[in-house]
Amino acid sequence: MRTTTSSLLLTALFFSCAAVAQQAQEAGALRLTWDEGGRIARVECARRDVTGPGVSFSGFALRDCAVQKDYEPISCEVTRGGNSIRLAGRNAVGALALSVECVAEKDWLVLRGVVENLTDTDHAVSLRFALPVACKGWTWHTRLHKTEPLIPGKAMHLGLPGPLGSGYLALRPVAAVSDAAHTVGLVMPVDHKGQYDFMADPDAGLFSVVIDFAMTKHCPRFFKKVPFEFAVAAEADGWGLRSVLDRCYANRPEFFNRHTPEAGGWFAWGDILRQPPPVCDYGLMFHEQPEAKSGCANDKALGIQVYPYIEPIMYQMCLGDQPADKAPERGFIIQRLRDWAKPETTGRLPSGGYGTQDDLQKICHAILTSGVKDPKGNVVIGGVGQYNWISGSKWAAQFPLNLCPAVPDGAGQGRLQFVREKLLTVPYLSGIYLDSYSAHLQRVNYGQDQLQYISYPPQFDAKTFQPCVLNAFAVWEWVDALWEMLPDEKKALLPNLYGQQVPFPWHRFTVMGKEHWVGATGPLMQQYRAMACRKVVTQLPAYEDRDERFLRNLMLLDVFPGGYARRPTDPPLGMRAAYRVVIPLLRQLHRLGWAPVTHAKGETWIERYGSAPGPVCLAVHNPYDAGIVRIIIDAQRLGLPQDAVVVDAVDGEPVEFSRTENLLNAAIGMRGNWTTLLVVGGKEARAGWHRMLADDRLDDVRLCLKEQALRNGADAHPAGGAASNLTSARRPDELAAAAKAITGDAPAEARARDLLDLAAVHIRRAENPEAVSSRAPFLPKSDVVLPWMETFDALSPERWRFNQEKQTKGAAVANGRLELELPRDATAAGVHTLEQWPFVPRPLIIEADFKYTHGDHDRYLMFSMKICSTPTGDGEYLLVRVDGSRKDQAQVRVENHNAPPTNWQHTLTEWTPFDASKPRHLLLRLDRSNFRLELDGQPVGEGPHECGFAWAHIILGVNSGHKGHGDVCWWDNLKVYRAIEDPTTRDDK
Repeated sequence: MRTTTSSLLLTALFFSCAAVAQQAQEAGALRLTWDEGGRIARVECARRDVTGPGVSFSGFALRDCAVQKDYEPISCEVTRGGNSIRLAGRNAVGALALSVECVAEKDWLVLRGVVENLTDTDHAVSLRFALPVACKGWTWHTRLHKTEPLIPGKAMHLGLPGPLGSGYLALRPVAAVSDAAHTVGLVMPVDHKGQYDFMADPDAGLFSVVIDFAMTKHCPRFFKKVPFEFAVAAEADGWGLRSVLDRCYANRPEFFNRHTPEAGGWFAWGDILRQPPPVCDYGLMFHEQPEAKSGCANDKALGIQVYPYIEPIMYQMCLGDQPADKAPERGFIIQRLRDWAKPETTGRLPSGGYGTQDDLQKICHAILTSGVKDPKGNVVIGGVGQYNWISGSKWAAQFPLNLCPAVPDGAGQGRLQFVREKLLTVPYLSGIYLDSYSAHLQRVNYGQDQLQYISYPPQFDAKTFQPCVLNAFAVWEWVDALWEMLPDEKKALLPNLYGQQVPFPWHRFTVMGKEHWVGATGPLMQQYRAMACRKVVTQLPAYEDRDERFLRNLMLLDVFPGGYARRPTDPPLGMRAAYRVVIPLLRQLHRLGWAPVTHAKGETWIERYGSAPGPVCLAVHNPYDAGIVRIIIDAQRLGLPQDAVVVDAVDGEPVEFSRTENLLNAAIGMRGNWTTLLVVGGKEARAGWHRMLADDRLDDVRLCLKEQALRNGADAHPAGGAASNLTSARRPDELAAAAKAITGDAPAEARARDLLDLAAVHIRRAENPEAVSSRAPFLPKSDVVLPWMETFDALSPERWRFNQEKQTKGAAVANGRLELELPRDATAAGVHTLEQWPFVPRPLIIEADFKYTHGDHDRYLMFSMKICSTPTGDGEYLLVRVDGSRKDQAQVRVENHNAPPTNWQHTLTEWTPFDASKPRHLLLRLDRSNFRLELDGQPVGEGPHECGFAWAHIILGVNSGHKGHGDVCWWDNLKVYRAIEDPTTRDDK
């Protein structure tokens, strides 16, 4: 192999320092010691040796994936230069060299290095750094409120299985392992574009980060050298992921700082004043695509932020001129793409948001020349379907766009030009709304000629080792360019993060938006809160109202519900009462700021907002059935005074509390699946809480008066002057005088008077905080209905939810049972329970009779029972899945939410075949961590279900991508009840 000049210079630089036998580097609670060969001989956390058995495999390892099946530990020369430790080495065949510098920065160790290609050939490289940590029996942190024990025989990956690199793609740049008193973390930079994963192997005693990249001639910038960086942290506590996140926020604030002081919900379209008054009830703050000049003008007057719309990631080709009963074929679509790309072609229909013939020609040309390509170099069509927003027969083809901004005349440059010319000229622009951000990000672009333009190392195919680019990183690159293009006063982005299966540029997002309701405490909201830090997280409602319980649970992670403004009947009109309760409290939590380390624990879920001197607010969520919730608060770590008390700040429920040295013990009665807020602190902290609430109410008073003036066509409200300078520093009688000045009877004026009264109450409480004494909590009555039985004599809308327009034909009661049949024009049909049942702390039993029917055809058909925390089935779930390929032959297995990213290769049980010619009886047992499935009394499988939720909705459904073919499956005699000690008896006996 030929050694390059730069390699010789680099080697000379490293060997100019005197080599030593061992070198240690420490930062904060962490101390790492390297031996003379570059292995990590010792790992210490808070001066305790936590070194595991994997020392000989620790440190750096390389895998040239096309020629090596496993990692090759790299022996390195270790030197000290000033305040850093340096390592230099190469693999055995001399093809790849490694140089690294380790420095202490802000209480963690940062490792920056370069992998160098010493040959003239391409390489598919996987770089591993492994800490030898004795983590067997420790905890692996999958997210904020889900941990798993590190047990023998089970290595844990943070990443999702995928087709690139070493096979796993992490969605979060932070990983942690911990025991009761020690935490060790690995952290990638938030702005790192590329594939990486974290892994903990308790048997090997290794905690690792793996970084994958291709070194190829097609990408000259990274053919010879690829830089990398990551950090290692240790904390003297057992908070795991939470304490490492806290370290990230402190050490890299530029990635997590708030971009805007405003807080509230995301809402779409129209004009805010189309919502019935008063609009202050809803807390709507971030407006996607106001319609007409009045929408923008009213937003400006009310202080609402305007975010015009672009859907940059895909082009939707209109195929509405094609017959409605048959999907257009690929050949026709590609030919249309070629025709529309020709400048001389006329008579084309603008489509997919491209309003002129010239724009349409350019985007079609960009897709053909520099679009997303498959391994054979063919243009990727992301999907063909019928969509309500498409004219004619509604057919459209979706093309994922390669948005790399450096590609000449590419889609990225065109989309930036659109923003520059069309959006930045919008009056009152606050930032940009990015629609469908999660769409097509998982597509892989194999266009080799496009790799020369990217600003980050390419990836590689895990099987063929062909260089490629995950489309998510090209989009990320475009977001970076968009961010730099925006004026400083308008650097704000609101993406619609519908779901997450790939890494996001979290640091570029101002507001984290989720279209349509998702579990308020589920994995997606946990991920968004962890990566948003103290930025706004918000959900855009589905066109269905959610109940008080759901909206209260949004308080746990401070997620703002949003709305619409196109029609006066749009959400959140029907949820006004619940919004009035939660919106002011969500703003309180935002002002206090989320703190990942709560310093409070219990058999429940707790999030902390605020810190000393206070107020400190604990959002407490009871994920189980109704009961007494007990928590232990570390008063010393939170800086709470000796006279600190605990108060229910939402409902005023009695709280029992007592102080024992440095701990504050509290207990409160809570409904099941319910969230409340506890204010913890002394008299001044409680006074501060009331002053904040008073000021919030007074802000809404001014908003009400501005709203009424706008509705009256006036510049200002007559009483606006009296209210303009009101703050919590004013006396209650001054607020009463301001209320008298509001003489109108319009809804906004009536609400303003009510708000002034509420503000006065809070001011009085702030001036003279009431004495608070410990009171025995009330045990609330459970609202869980068990045992529960459905014989399907009818499909009651009081017990079941289903799409009455689209699914009446697919789900119907007949012959005393629920019959499910796919209509010819549908790929799914089903129903879900309105009831929800806890399976923690007592296990839950679900029983039912069913019949799977597959006709004499070769079309796929899936029949299922899905257990999930939300009625829409999103987030985590447990799936009992039945399918078959021919008549009377079927099979059943259990899967969970991890199945789709693996193309259903991840399974909790193996397939169990059964005779489908007759009905079968199913029994499913669920507890805190495990499931057991039986079919006709015979076990199908059991084990961990890997779900973090504790309440179960049931969804019964049929699915097929081939749509309906006359197959009728059915369910009957569905029973739900609690398991008890004697399995032969039940709650209803």
